[in-house]
Amino acid sequence: MALCDEAGFTARTLRNVLSGSEDYKVSTLLSLVDRLGMELVIVPREVAGAVQSPTASVSQVKTSVQAALDKLKGDAGAR
Repeated sequence: MALCDEAGFTARTLRNVLSGSEDYKVSTLLSLVDRLGMELVIVPREVAGAVQSPTASVSQVKTSVQAALDKLKGDAGAR
């Protein structure tokens, strides 16, 4: 899978990161976030609401993660 190759880890690692079944180094998560064209931003809780995208919602994030998991499952089944 191209995402795994670009991020430098296996499909199994990607599946585990996306499912939340294991903890990973920050560098692994940053690599995945970068390859997905996203930015990880850490801000104080007091201002977190002010920096959230008005167009992003939890359901959109869940859908993206679920789509990636579904693709991994499909790729694994094709082997």
